[in-house]
Formats: sequence, C-alpha cells, structure tokens
Amino acid sequence: MSPARTKCVSRVRAVVVGGLLLHAFMVDQVVTDLNIALRQPAFMNTFWNRAKFFATNGNDGDKTTIFHTNRAVPTWWGIDFGLENQLVTMVNVTNRRDNVWYTRVKGFIIGLTNDDPNKGKGPLGNDFRLCASRTERMDNGETISLSCTDQQNTRGRYLFIVANTTDTIFHLAEVEVFTGRLLNMEFL
Repeated sequence: MSPARTKCVSRVRAVVVGGLLLHAFMVDQVVTDLNIALRQPAFMNTFWNRAKFFATNGNDGDKTTIFHTNRAVPTWWGIDFGLENQLVTMVNVTNRRDNVWYTRVKGFIIGLTNDDPNKGKGPLGNDFRLCASRTERMDNGETISLSCTDQQNTRGRYLFIVANTTDTIFHLAEVEVFTGRLLNMEFL
C-alpha cells in the first residue's frame, strides 16, 4: 500500500488580553492525501492481450506492470471507487518504462462521473466532468502530477483517463488518485 502523504493547512488565532498573548490557537484543517485508486476495480474498453496487460495493472502499486488497450476510438481506462461523489484532488500518472513503446502516450484527459460506464455512452457520456488534461508526450518512465482544483469537477464514482489521439493503443504503468480529507482539530 502506498504511504499517505500529509500536509497541514493551519491558521493560528492568537488571543490577546491586556497586551498579553495567551497560548490559545486552533488548527483549522489537516488534509491527508490517500491513494484511493490502489487495487480498486479497474477496466478499459479494449484489451491488447488479456493474459498479460490487465486493466488492474494500472493501479496495482507496481510501476513495472502496465495496462494495455487495443486500438479504439476513443481509447480509455477507468477506476470504480465504489462511492458516488468521491473527492479527487490530484492524479499521478506514470508512463511505462522501456526503450521503444513509451512514445505512444501523446496526451490524455482525466474526468469523473457518477454514471456507470457499462450502461450507456461509456466515459464520455453526458455527466463526464473534466478534471485535468495533458497534451504533451510523456517520457520513458515519467511520472506527472495533475491537479484537479475545480470543486465542481472533482467528484465522481468513476475516474477515466481517455487518450486524446484517435485510433491508438493506450497504456500506462500506474495511476494514483489522491483525495483530501478534512480533519478539524482545535487546541485551546
């Protein structure tokens, strides 16, 4: 399991009485980022080789395995978090590490929806909300972090990564999805 990354967003409130500073303060928020994608159900719209390049390789915590689609329009990979309106704050994407085929990843979009992709139009249905995008090619073994900052577009049960090139093969080594959870703490 990936270790949790933690950051504190705090505001100190000082109480001054008669010109003396009292030792009262409050930590308003502690935000803990957890990889909510790790080992969750994953799926993709086509398969290159079912025996080796499973959809679940994309979120198994191992950057030496890959998921690999066949050609399709569009080509996509997704995760089911199991809960509707799951908050997503950041997505880390790692390209495969080899000497030749890593150049295929030439850009993608990341989006969220509460709509089941198996019922209807797939990930690009009516409720697909754009979280982040990448237009440049990824390097060999490169990991990039994409922030999902628009509160209206950062919630959903399903996260999809859709290749933004047509009729292409799509593969990645690892996708990590982080969520911020607010923990209000008060010290007086």
